[in-house]
Amino acid sequence: STSDDSTGKRRGELFRTHQVMLEFENYKTKDRSTLYLGYHDKADEGLDKYDQYFPPGKFRDVDIVLMNGKPDSRNGRLLADVRPSIAQGQRYNVNVNARSATTLAVKSFLDNELSAHELYLVNRRIGKFYNLRDNQTAYVDVVAGKNEFELLVGALHFIEDIKSTTLPQQAALLGGYPNPFNQRVALEIAIPGDKEELQHALIEVYNVAGQYVDTVLERELSPGLHKVVWDLEQQQANMPSGVYFMRMVLESGFSETTGVVHIK
Repeated sequence: STSDDSTGKRRGELFRTHQVMLEFENYKTKDRSTLYLGYHDKADEGLDKYDQYFPPGKFRDVDIVLMNGKPDSRNGRLLADVRPSIAQGQRYNVNVNARSATTLAVKSFLDNELSAHELYLVNRRIGKFYNLRDNQTAYVDVVAGKNEFELLVGALHFIEDIKSTTLPQQAALLGGYPNPFNQRVALEIAIPGDKEELQHALIEVYNVAGQYVDTVLERELSPGLHKVVWDLEQQQANMPSGVYFMRMVLESGFSETTGVVHIK
């Protein structure tokens, strides 16, 4: 209790000197990590008294730090990053190192003076943008090992310009949601490549016996993040409850399978 009180007090003190607080909670273990962003007209572009290093060591299943890109820095890990001005927008590198795959619940707390600004977390691997405004909790999946994210704070046009040029770095099959599901289950598929390069994508469904059940998608896709829905409305009566496997195969040779549970 005393430890929780002191941690909460410390968070409060930090937030009073920073305009953005980001809280990451490991969905499995409930461990929390917090990062802080700030803007001060007396802050330097390089490291100064307003910045704070992240404590050394890795004691949790998920290690989350701001990666310091400031000039003349020997320590790449920051707990708090303060810059002279937000201008039209600022970009921050965030590394998430996880011992095993998990989901992070991410919340943001913004000072009133930033009420007109947007705040997004970007998963570089799959090119996915998570909106951290509007008092929403974003649920972010991370893989085992190193995960590279980017935090964006700024005007809407600053965010939209970055969105228009951000493409997935790797192919991936994500989902489904909800799981278990009754009638519809949604997936997201990340297609890497050049903007003008189309790639043939196939998603098929198999039951636990390995028998073909349905084709969800078969067409050419451009690079980016695409949403696909498996809708059982037309075959509800013939589709028994159980586990189904959705397999994606791309023209590049990439393939990945995810399991979903259907409940009538």
